[in-house]
Amino acid sequence: METSLVLKEKLNVVESPVDLNDLISAFFSNKSACTIRAYRTDLEAFAKFVNLDSIITAIRILLESGQGPANLIILKYKNHLLLNQKKSNTINRNLSSIRSMLQLARTVGMISWNLEVKNEPIEPYRDCSGPGKSNISRMLDHLEKNPSKKSIRDRAVVRCAFDLGLRRAELVTLDLSDLDLENAKISVLGKGHREPQLLSLPQATQQALQAWLNVRGNQDGPLFVSLWRAYGGQQKRLSGDGLRYIIETLGNELGFRVRPHSIRHTSISSCIQQAQINGFDLCECMSFSRHRSLSTLQIYHDKIRDSQGQLANLVSQSI
Repeated sequence: METSLVLKEKLNVVESPVDLNDLISAFFSNKSACTIRAYRTDLEAFAKFVNLDSIITAIRILLESGQGPANLIILKYKNHLLLNQKKSNTINRNLSSIRSMLQLARTVGMISWNLEVKNEPIEPYRDCSGPGKSNISRMLDHLEKNPSKKSIRDRAVVRCAFDLGLRRAELVTLDLSDLDLENAKISVLGKGHREPQLLSLPQATQQALQAWLNVRGNQDGPLFVSLWRAYGGQQKRLSGDGLRYIIETLGNELGFRVRPHSIRHTSISSCIQQAQINGFDLCECMSFSRHRSLSTLQIYHDKIRDSQGQLANLVSQSI
């Protein structure tokens, strides 16, 4: 790439007055492992775009290029992502990672400008159907019929995912110390939160978790652990990728496609339906879904009602 060659020449003659290792360390500090992994992946993708072999070098050329050239580089990167047919959410996440890094550099006095490249518009569409309650029930029944340690663990995972609407990262970061079965409570570190939220456990969730603890044991450590092999007598935390494999494999065995987050979709859709039946309003559903914006829940609500379809039928019947 011609731009990167010019930048490399500049890089050879300009000595940076800042410690970029400190900047990178500060950027990744106080973030969850999932967030760090996402940021690192995005920044490595940008470094690859400018034909550089490290995040530090890629960020350095942006800082030393100045506002105009740096914005031009990022604009070219955005166009590259568009040409490769990346989704708007993916493009915006990549831009956000770079923007956040430059914002931190500005905060600590390394630069005096911001990244001005705008995000891509996002259509207000979201596939929030999930596998459906009948398939969730099939998953639970299938696991209950198999009394193996793995099935008992997986059933507790599916119960937590559906009954509480937990995200994948929230599930795999749970520790035994977060669980209080005696008082039917569990502490969950939600997306975008620094402090855990205390959630109440339904009876069916308590029973599934108790069954898992009966085979897991009561030693401290991660709540959901890998069962592939022994790790020197220590229990290794179930990873996000491991959880995805478990859920997708289970769905394949039963003849349908499912991901951990799609279980959350079905859970939230079910929450809204039950709220309508039992006199709760949509705002109260936010305590269950733990979304920060009511507009996100409105998408689920509209998909359940199929307002467009109902109105289309009325229009069709009006002539």
